[in-house]
Amino acid sequence: LPYLKGKRGLTDETIEMFELGEDRGSITIPLLDHNGRYAGMAKRQFDQKPKYLNCPNNLLYDKSSYLYGFDKARKMRSDVMYVVEGYMDAISGWQLGLPTVAYCNNGLTKDQIQFLDRHLRDDVIIILVPDNDEEGNKKIPRTREFFSKLAPRREVRVLLVPDSCKDMNDMLLAGIKPQELETEHLDKYALRILLDK
Repeated sequence: LPYLKGKRGLTDETIEMFELGEDRGSITIPLLDHNGRYAGMAKRQFDQKPKYLNCPNNLLYDKSSYLYGFDKARKMRSDVMYVVEGYMDAISGWQLGLPTVAYCNNGLTKDQIQFLDRHLRDDVIIILVPDNDEEGNKKIPRTREFFSKLAPRREVRVLLVPDSCKDMNDMLLAGIKPQELETEHLDKYALRILLDK
């Protein structure tokens, strides 16, 4: 609780909604499929590596196509979908009232992009929220290539995160409302990264 509430700024309601628990010093994060069925478990470890430990793939959970939080985000019936990097950022997005999913990989995979395109209405805009650092931006050109091949008609934008924040959880802690920030079309954002190089 000191970590979840103190360091991450999560409320009791959020902790209960995502059924976060504890097991031998690690935080347990239930993984639900897009229909809300239990598909597996992840752990946030403090005294050993890796920092986040996922369960093995099974019939309901395949890490390469799984999007954490989709079961809750889809119920919001919004015209946007925020896509973040990790569990805590997806949970933070939900607490901010935003439909948010996390890919929990080194970047969005082809399977995850196809899943989003298949399960979202055609008019839903995808807003990517990569970590606001060099590592996060490095993934954007490849992500753009995937979207242009697999979901060419989908509008995809990138949230312009303030320099003072790294991710969705930082914005939650800073009292910043992501829905009030500017976004930029994925093509333009990717082009700027490549030009900067």
